[in-house]
Amino acid sequence: MASAAKVLKMPKGGVITQAQLSEYLKKDGQLKALKKELTDLEDSLFKALKAKATVQSGALSATISRGERRNVSWKEVVQREIDESRGKGEGEKFTERVLAATKPTPTESLSVYVVEA
Repeated sequence: MASAAKVLKMPKGGVITQAQLSEYLKKDGQLKALKKELTDLEDSLFKALKAKATVQSGALSATISRGERRNVSWKEVVQREIDESRGKGEGEKFTERVLAATKPTPTESLSVYVVEA
């Protein structure tokens, strides 16, 4: 269980102590180390699952979740510009053709979950 965070309550113009700054740097270093450990563990689990490793039976399991997405943030701007130059409705036709021809970008994420009995 995580310990309760120390909340710094100070009046305006208060003094931030060297001890508080030191504690911040210490915690920041710990967090970075934990993030690296977690990333390394996640990479290891990904590699094992991709290599067709089995998951020991029990309360937890893991899979690789896959998805795809297309980046279409440009769509409204292009539609507006083409509508202005070619006529209303032409921008939407153009962006739909581009979207249909765009290959999705595959994504993967590790899913660790509780197995229901």
